[in-house]
Amino acid sequence: MTAVSTTEIRALLSEDWRHDRPLYRRLAQVLRAAVASGEISPGTRLPAERDLADAVEVSRSTIVNAYDLLRADGWLVSRTGSGTFVVDRGNGAPALRMRDMVDSVPSARGAHISTTSEIINLSISRPEPLDELLRQAILYSADAVPRIADHVEYATQGLPELREVIAESFTARGLPTSAGQILITTGAQQAVALISQLFVAPGDAVMLESPTYLGAIDTLRERNAQLVAVPASDAAVDVDHFITVARRTSPALMFVMPTCHTITGSVLGAEDRKRLALLSLEMQVPLIEDDIFSGLTFEPEPAPPVAAYAEDAPIFTVGSTSKLYWNGLRLGWLRAPEAMITRLARLKGTVDLGTSLITQLVALRLLRHRESVTRQRREEMQDRWATAQTLLRRTLPDWSWREPCGGRSLWLKLPWGAATEFAPVALRQGVVVIPGPLLSPDGRNNDRIRVMYVQRERVLREGIERLGLAWEAVRGLER
Repeated sequence: MTAVSTTEIRALLSEDWRHDRPLYRRLAQVLRAAVASGEISPGTRLPAERDLADAVEVSRSTIVNAYDLLRADGWLVSRTGSGTFVVDRGNGAPALRMRDMVDSVPSARGAHISTTSEIINLSISRPEPLDELLRQAILYSADAVPRIADHVEYATQGLPELREVIAESFTARGLPTSAGQILITTGAQQAVALISQLFVAPGDAVMLESPTYLGAIDTLRERNAQLVAVPASDAAVDVDHFITVARRTSPALMFVMPTCHTITGSVLGAEDRKRLALLSLEMQVPLIEDDIFSGLTFEPEPAPPVAAYAEDAPIFTVGSTSKLYWNGLRLGWLRAPEAMITRLARLKGTVDLGTSLITQLVALRLLRHRESVTRQRREEMQDRWATAQTLLRRTLPDWSWREPCGGRSLWLKLPWGAATEFAPVALRQGVVVIPGPLLSPDGRNNDRIRVMYVQRERVLREGIERLGLAWEAVRGLER
């Protein structure tokens, strides 16, 4: 195993390196340059934080912050009991993933945390549980098993009754749909994966917004697709620009989130939805319409789904039960032209032979209560949004954000600095947030973090207070 000594690292530092403040950032720059130039090779183990601090005569916190910054940027990885190592970046930076960042930062495992409380994870939402409704749905599924046991075998496309209910909901929203146009999947993530597997070959261009759904980024990177990002920023995607890029790149697939964008909370208007539908129809390019936040706008339902504006376009509208009912209910669906559903059902059959029938029965029962649950979730969202806004204005008055149209997340803008530097500092205060580049196919948005504001009220309050402490710590490091 190759290791670099404290003496070797000290030799990399110029006589006046301390003149550049903050010291942790200057040290990180020196180490990054040494790796890029080959002076420190991939796989090399770096000195322990305390040893290096003693050798270069700085505080241990300076080394901790420098290593954290390099970990967040994908240059280093830490392994419990083994040390901190230089990542083999190949021809470019590795894909930055939330799990990698959290696992590699020591504070995620309990070290260096400034609080004795549990870690608060604001990277995922935790709405109020629907305990009684879920209990009733589970009992219903058990009672319904004898009725379907002798008639289903491998229902790859999904239970006919469930597909009918979902088709009816699309029709009610202005998108006429039959049960034959619905495929039940094991969560929305599987729907995206199946479509990608059908249409995307290694090296194909795929268009996404930036930022976008992290699961889509990960899935398409696994396909070795070329990700083409179109900035969305605070508001909905610029459709003029999206169309221009599509004509220039001739993508194999397009992915958009027109209803309650999962990062920014924006909603695309009817005219722009129509233009996207006609683009897909004209170019015959498949378009995934992420519709998982349907019903979770602050205002009543927006315009019909994109697919409603071009009946014959290869548009795949993806939905899910997890956002409305329970994160642990991994059931999704996709709506598409019937011929496409047949192809996708055949592909799904090679993956899992069909989604769990018990889960489908539970979902069938829950969907009967969609209206009342939607009202409940909207009230919860509006209440938590009001609380979050008050707390943010008081705790982080120099941060900024655009009011979302719904959903569960806030796309917060830092007044200065980098989100990839702030996230590890926040983690040491015991709060997890997602830095913008993680959610951006092009690695942009490093002045942004995403916070999921739909939390239990105590968690939301303490989480934002910890963000305030982390920001104070960052400001102190900059002095």
